[in-house]
Amino acid sequence: MYCMGTRKTEAQGTQTTIIGSEGYVLYGDQEDREAQGAQTTITGSEGYVLYGDQEDREAQGAQTTITGIVLVGKTGAGKSATGNTILGKKVFEVNASLNSVTDKCYKTIGEVCGMRVHIVDTPGIFDTAKTDEEVKKTVGECVNMSVPGPHAFLLVIRLGGRFTEEERNTVKWIQENFGEDASLHTLLLFTCKDQLNGQEVVNVLRKSKDVQKLLNTCGGRYHSFNNNEKDPTQVTELLEKIKEMVENNGGNYYTNDMYEKAQKKIKEEEEKRKAEEEKQRQEQERIIEQRIRQEIEEKGRRKIMFRMILLVAILLIIGGVLLVATIGGTVAKAIGITFIFVGIAGVIIAGVIIAKIFKTQRSEAGTLASV
Repeated sequence: MYCMGTRKTEAQGTQTTIIGSEGYVLYGDQEDREAQGAQTTITGSEGYVLYGDQEDREAQGAQTTITGIVLVGKTGAGKSATGNTILGKKVFEVNASLNSVTDKCYKTIGEVCGMRVHIVDTPGIFDTAKTDEEVKKTVGECVNMSVPGPHAFLLVIRLGGRFTEEERNTVKWIQENFGEDASLHTLLLFTCKDQLNGQEVVNVLRKSKDVQKLLNTCGGRYHSFNNNEKDPTQVTELLEKIKEMVENNGGNYYTNDMYEKAQKKIKEEEEKRKAEEEKQRQEQERIIEQRIRQEIEEKGRRKIMFRMILLVAILLIIGGVLLVATIGGTVAKAIGITFIFVGIAGVIIAGVIIAKIFKTQRSEAGTLASV
C-alpha cells in the first residue's frame, strides 16, 4: 500500500510550523542544530529543523527508518517530477520547458509506507545559465541537507530521446565532485517510460552501448518511472531497490566526511594541474627565449657577413673600374671587368643576406605576438 503521512500547518507569528503525523515538527526560521531538552533536532542547511521526542521516535519502530535521496541529472530530465511521484503529491515545482526551474537545492520530508524519506532536488548539473563552479557549489549543499547523509543518489535520465554527451558524463561528474565511492550509492532512474510506445525498458536500454557503460559504472542498478501515472508500485519497487543498495553498502550512507575528502582530493588535483600547467608554461617560455637568443646570434653573424661581402664587393667594383679606366691593355681590361662582375655578384649576395635578416625580424615579431 502506498502511504503518505498527513501534515497540518499552523501560523505562529512569523513562523510556520508543520506538524507531521508522528509528532515531528518542521519549521523554517532556525539555522543551527541544537538540543532542546529530550528532543532530538535535525537541521538542514536550508534552515529547516525536524525534531521530535527521542523516546517517541524509538517507540515507532520501523516508522523511524529514514532514507535520504538526492535527485541529480541534467535540466529537463524530470528530477522534480520524480520527487513528486515518490512523495505522492506536488511538492517540487515542475515546468515543461527545457529551462531549469530548480535554481538551488530544495529538501522536503515525507512518509512512504512507514518509511520517512528525505528528498533533495538539485539544479541541472549541466545548466548553461550557471558556471560549472556555481553548479558544483550548489549541488554540493545537498550533502549537508540530507542529514545525516544521502543513502542514494538518483541519477535521473529521460528515456525516449537521444543519449547526449552530457548524460554520458553524468556519473563521471558525480564521481569527480563526490568521489569514486559515490557510484556505490548511485542508482539510475529513467523517466518518461510512458513514451516508449509499448517497448520494454530493458530492451531500449540494451540498444545503447553508452547506457550499458553507465549502468556498469553504477553496478547495474536502475529503475524506471512514469511520472504521469499514479502507480504506487513503481515507488515501492524503487524504495526496495534503494534498500537493497544500502544493505550492499553495509547500511552506510554517503557522509559529509566523504564529501569533504572528495573535495580535498579535487583541490589537490586542481593544484597539481595548475602546477603542471605553470611548469609547461615556464618550459615553453624558456624554449622561446632560447630560440630568440639563437636567432639574435645568427642575425648578428649574418650582419657581419653582409658587411664583409658588401665591402669586398664594393672594393672589387672600384678596382675593376680603375683597371679598365687607367691601365691599358686587353689583359688589364679583362681583369677589371671580372672584378666588376664579381663585385656586382657580391652586392647581390649581400642583398640576399640582408633580406633574410629582415625576414627573421618579422618572424620574431610574430612569435612574440603569439606568446
